[in-house]
Amino acid sequence: MAPRSYTEMFFLDEATALAAGHRPCATCRRDRYRIFTALWAQVHGAPHAGTPLPKEIDKTLHAARIKRGEKVTFQADFETLPDGVIVESAGDPHLKWRGKAFAWSLDGYAQLPTVLIGQVTVLTPEPLTAVLQAGYAPETHPSLPV
Repeated sequence: MAPRSYTEMFFLDEATALAAGHRPCATCRRDRYRIFTALWAQVHGAPHAGTPLPKEIDKTLHAARIKRGEKVTFQADFETLPDGVIVESAGDPHLKWRGKAFAWSLDGYAQLPTVLIGQVTVLTPEPLTAVLQAGYAPETHPSLPV
């Protein structure tokens, strides 16, 4: 990785990257980035001519994903969360997709959904959960049943 350049990161899929607190890349995923920033501006505002700057988004995301060296999470009712969030239940991560919870692993998603109801720990940072709530649909790994 070159100094003063973007951080090269690779995740299972876009939903996983969002849960880790990262936005789509403005360089290599330009179309996804444009969709994302339009929804970000709708939800969080944009002080620069209607388009938020990547540095502004990154600063907000950093503060929302880590505090005093620990991952920031929050509690929410599973039924109220948007598709695309990753939650933790009984110590295991799950992707909410089409109203169901699919267990997450480094290799992909479980083929059968898990029943989750009530309060869960949300791993996707709140600002990104809000963008998902506004309609952003993350790309998912091919193992996810459709």
